[in-house]
Amino acid sequence: MRRAIELAGKRLEITPTEYEIRAALAEYRARLGDSHGALAEIDRIPVTSRQALANRIAAAYELTGNRTKAIELILQTLTNPASPTQIRDDPDLAALWADPVFQQALKH
Repeated sequence: MRRAIELAGKRLEITPTEYEIRAALAEYRARLGDSHGALAEIDRIPVTSRQALANRIAAAYELTGNRTKAIELILQTLTNPASPTQIRDDPDLAALWADPVFQQALKH
């Protein structure tokens, strides 16, 4: 994973607006316990571009202990009927899926 971070960083030197790479970096950093780095990568992604990257960003939020932000982001993407299924099937989001606050929000 560290090699992936290194390669992604080099790619971003050339194309800094590849937000898919930033979302992947956020998730990788979160998996390695670098909460500060993960959240910094998310902050570099414009809010308007985050819905398309919601699964990776939500996973990064969840892995960094920011469940509230993960829930907020996912609820914004629920206009896509595939979103709940993708979230339910993502092992990194299993605890979020089981969260009573999230389940209550899905009912609305």
